[in-house]
Amino acid sequence: MENTNKQDNFHVFFNTIKRYIILLVIVTVAGAGAVGVYLKAKPPMYLVERQLKINTSTLETLDRQPGEVIYLDKIYENISQQEDLQQVYKSKVDANAGAEGIEAWAKDTLEITQNQSIIAVKSSTNDKELSEALSVAYYNALDSVVKDIATEVYNEKIDYNQRKIGLINQKIQEISGGSAANDFDPYTESLNILAEAQIMQENYISPLELIQTQESTVTTSKKALLSYMIMGAATAFMAGIFFIFLFDYAKGLKKNARKKAIK
Repeated sequence: MENTNKQDNFHVFFNTIKRYIILLVIVTVAGAGAVGVYLKAKPPMYLVERQLKINTSTLETLDRQPGEVIYLDKIYENISQQEDLQQVYKSKVDANAGAEGIEAWAKDTLEITQNQSIIAVKSSTNDKELSEALSVAYYNALDSVVKDIATEVYNEKIDYNQRKIGLINQKIQEISGGSAANDFDPYTESLNILAEAQIMQENYISPLELIQTQESTVTTSKKALLSYMIMGAATAFMAGIFFIFLFDYAKGLKKNARKKAIK
């Protein structure tokens, strides 16, 4: 009995598909065609890849690691405020864009990865000039943020050691009855750190180095296009089957309702 019911269900299934096979073929071909047309009409993406090298020794003197710096929100804030990028973005994307909008777009568009001291920066948009401008903006922003961190660290060291020297001098005067110290040994360490911090601050050298830049145009390959079209065809076919059975079921209900009304 159970096998008979299964066979009946299979017959109903295949008979229904058989009745609407032409419609299913049309829907399937249309699904594949729609995906193909969409992908063909889609503009190419322009990818700019930059490899940067960051001097980890310099960062260590600032008590920082590359992974702590390259993803900072301050970088994207700086990017959004760069006039060159603003001009390109407003001419290519949105003439009324504000800094917040550009910042959010930069976060979504840029792909930043790190391998030890090497930083890979990928910028991909549908406009070559925009991709290049964003890539340059990230480099400039990272350099600016690292410089700000260095300035802050050096200022803290200078301030701390100046106060330390003052306290040492005050203590010596208290012990010696108000006489200034003639021996500089107590100040040596602080003076060295103070001098080093001042020199580093006044002669800042960027820890960033551009290794290489690669530009490429990303389009949908024939193999990928075929794969997407097959997926589109399969999706359209399954959707077609669903709506066919839904339509057939509704048609059967309507037919049964008419029979009952006649009786």
